[in-house]
Amino acid sequence: EQSYNAPVGKYAEFAYTTALNYLLSQRDYTFSLGDSMIVYWAESGKEQYQKCFLNMFKPTKDNQKKLKDIFDSLKEGTRVYLEDAEMDPKQNFYILALAPNAARLSVRFFYVNSFGKIIQNIADHYERLKIVKPAWEEQDYLGIRDMLNETVNQKSKDKTPVPNMAALVLLAILSGGRYPASLYTYTLIRIRAECGNVNWKRAAIIKAFLIKNYNCMKGENLMGLNEDRNDIAYVLGRLFSVLESIQKEANPTITTTIHDRYFNSACATPAVIFPVLLKLKNSHMKKLERDKGGAKVYYEKEVGKIMGKFDDFPKRLSLEQQGQFVCMRDSVNGRYNPQNVWNMDPEDIHYEIADWALAGNTLNAVGESLFFFNPYSEECPTYFPPGGIGVLFNRVNNHCFYTPTQKYATT
Repeated sequence: EQSYNAPVGKYAEFAYTTALNYLLSQRDYTFSLGDSMIVYWAESGKEQYQKCFLNMFKPTKDNQKKLKDIFDSLKEGTRVYLEDAEMDPKQNFYILALAPNAARLSVRFFYVNSFGKIIQNIADHYERLKIVKPAWEEQDYLGIRDMLNETVNQKSKDKTPVPNMAALVLLAILSGGRYPASLYTYTLIRIRAECGNVNWKRAAIIKAFLIKNYNCMKGENLMGLNEDRNDIAYVLGRLFSVLESIQKEANPTITTTIHDRYFNSACATPAVIFPVLLKLKNSHMKKLERDKGGAKVYYEKEVGKIMGKFDDFPKRLSLEQQGQFVCMRDSVNGRYNPQNVWNMDPEDIHYEIADWALAGNTLNAVGESLFFFNPYSEECPTYFPPGGIGVLFNRVNNHCFYTPTQKYATT
């Protein structure tokens, strides 16, 4: 009786299960993505379309030239070839994403369009991802699997992206639609969890998301630094980068920079952090004046030019603005100082705890506590920190845990 809401005839059931099993048996033309299995085929049944599609989503050093030739043909409006075989842009192409659901299959999506339109949408996606890469990087195209890898902790046992996100990202690329917000959010989460580590892949993801979903940062000059942009978040990102360069110029052997200590808080609350950074900059400038007078003059001009683009530091940056701020940073691979809690060298257990907490999990013993205090006595103060912004919730061993009061909102 439960099946009567969508009855299926015996012939139809035999036809679609036989066809699906045949398509799934073609291992060369299926691939897994997250928790989904992707199956694709052309209406004509010609394998050259499947080969071309697979090359686009699994770019390697060996097939990068083929992809470039195909995308160039699209731009020029000429015929598209793969291995000397011409492909018809009007050919209907089908993509099916399946996921396991108990003893059944769940259809994540079923997308149909002309092959020419699909590869055009893929080409537009790769265009949005274009960014200045390190000189040693040989990878021209950032594949979807590499994108999803940047949203998960690569040191954890389970490296699978958030369920359904992989299929949503693929559908957005195929259809030319907006990227799912989870792609952006989890990329930022990984950046913060790894002390502001922004590699070129993460910067490219954020750039593509902001261009497509927020219609910002368009133009060929957005592959690298754009000095003409006046968006406050973008400008603050430039300022942060210059301030870090000043610190490193004044102290070449330094292993812990402002990036390691202040990056996350500078993204979220610039009005609190940037005055501190500017005060530190003044100390570094004095050292440069003694040792490298020319560098001091150069950096003074750079800082003055950037700060002339805004009047006051904003109290907070939105999630979109934080992405623009991040785009101005690059990764810093310095050695960690194990004596500093901000720069401890994390192990697998630390990443697992962070992922567990970011997923919204809590411990009953501490509840929604925001502060903890070791009183070195048998009793816990009723309020902590001073000023009554936290009230005692529970004591666990030698630590007293406090939840925020209404006064916390005014701090």
